Amino acid sequence: MKIGFIGLGRMGRPISFNLLKAGFHLCVFDVSKEALDPLAEKGAEVAKTIQSLAENSEIVITCLPGPKEVGDVMEGQVLPAMGAGGIAIDLSTVGPSTSLKHYKLFAQKKLSYLDAPISGGVEGAERANLAIMVGGDRPAFEEVQVIFKNIGRDIQYLGPSGSGNGMKLIIQLNYMCQLVAFFEGISLGDALGLKLDDVFEILSGSSARHPTIEKRYNKIRANDLEPRFELRQIYKDLSLARDLGKEHNLSVAAIEGTIESLLRAINLGFGEKDAVALRTTNKNLNLKL
Repeated sequence: MKIGFIGLGRMGRPISFNLLKAGFHLCVFDVSKEALDPLAEKGAEVAKTIQSLAENSEIVITCLPGPKEVGDVMEGQVLPAMGAGGIAIDLSTVGPSTSLKHYKLFAQKKLSYLDAPISGGVEGAERANLAIMVGGDRPAFEEVQVIFKNIGRDIQYLGPSGSGNGMKLIIQLNYMCQLVAFFEGISLGDALGLKLDDVFEILSGSSARHPTIEKRYNKIRANDLEPRFELRQIYKDLSLARDLGKEHNLSVAAIEGTIESLLRAINLGFGEKDAVALRTTNKNLNLKL
């Protein structure tokens, strides 16, 4: 099975390493030479172009920042070059409508297309225990199960094209609204003069405990803004969730409020930083309690 992998960022790089460890023939492409070199050293073939990668791969996997990048790569470069019978898998977080559009375009060329967004962060990618939510045709899903099982642990087929990304946006909506509310609570504790460790201890024993947010406690103590998940990416995912909610005539009030907080932080220059920055940007409101 010849696999082509496009996008070697924080998530794509460890996923690619795990595919190599599993013994797959892997060809990789990224715009950054620095991202390619470590994989080449481990035995991956490096493609000069996306087109050449797609021409010589049975399976093409993308792990890209968002809808624009996925569209440019899948529609503009993979689709024209991939041979009939191949399978394209997108691990990126995009809207269900984007996935369905690509599914239909690929089907016209007798190609399969799966939306398979991932959850679990960099640690999950490194440990090959990601959650993978898959939409598309079931036979294509079954054919690439061997790939998914080498990068993830909780693998679920959810139904037609777009189902995977729909589920991923539900996760992002719930988690990110909670994450922003958490930092507003931390800022309120700061304003009240409460000790940070006391706040953490009480939150951890309360109904407000969130095990994933707890992973940031040491980053908050150190005011470490090195991103686990950049604010601009959080904003992108929540914007997709808001648009999906509106498309289905649902209330998106909680998302709109969360987006407002994110935009304030981004406009203050923290778009490339971790959500820890929200503790600082909340203080810039100069609110009187």
